[in-house]
Amino acid sequence: MSVDDLSARRQEIRTHYDQTAAEAICESSTTITYAGFQQLLEQADQQNRKAGGTDYDLAELYFFLECGEEQVNLSPLAYHAFNLNRDDYGFLGEVTLKIVWMSMGYLDTRDPDYNRSFMDIVNRVLAYARKKESATEIEMYEALLEEIRGFREDYVAAVDECRLSSQ
Repeated sequence: MSVDDLSARRQEIRTHYDQTAAEAICESSTTITYAGFQQLLEQADQQNRKAGGTDYDLAELYFFLECGEEQVNLSPLAYHAFNLNRDDYGFLGEVTLKIVWMSMGYLDTRDPDYNRSFMDIVNRVLAYARKKESATEIEMYEALLEEIRGFREDYVAAVDECRLSSQ
């Protein structure tokens, strides 16, 4: 998609998706527990339906919505790139893994307003962590990149399998 197409799609989603539901989606990207994450997604879906809003894919919502000042006016996906979810043991949390998996089609897409992608942010944070010699952050972001490599392989295999089964 071109920058103009991305901007138009963002405007469409902002216009046709219920604002209260959008706030729940934004909040879900900051949630610690997977149960809380799931609850907020369900709450957003119910609120949007109740308000008569247009239904959108979660990947689109995470990429195109813009969250408020608490999240530096970034999309939930971009905000999450800066603030990965960790489990009780310090490893990548289920929320991060779910957000990344469902957003596979948007990880390399540059935000039309900020001209950077989720992967640009991840690589930038990792470079900064290396510069500051922050072992915890280095380990976390390297683990994320490894997960993304695996997800991409799985994603390609799933798409190929769908193509073969539809022929």
